[in-house]
Amino acid sequence: MIEDRRERPRYQIAMPIDFDGVRGTTRNISLNGVIFSSPVELEIGREIRYVVFLRSANCQLHCRGRVIRQRPMTTGGYGTGASIDTFAMMFEEAG
Repeated sequence: MIEDRRERPRYQIAMPIDFDGVRGTTRNISLNGVIFSSPVELEIGREIRYVVFLRSANCQLHCRGRVIRQRPMTTGGYGTGASIDTFAMMFEEAG
């Protein structure tokens, strides 16, 4: 049996994520990190800033973290794991 070492629960959800002018899609997210599909390869250990778009809440989650892992996907692109070291929530006002 494989032990799950995650400190926080992960939530399976697909949301747009932007980083370095590139658009990806989240696969799951927790308080500690995010897994997302990326069309570009990123260096392990690299600091990245990214934005997760929470459409139903009219909110953007602005994050800073590090690339923890990256694996080629059979469908093309990369499955990328990044930490969430800091974040700020930006709410859009209803107009």
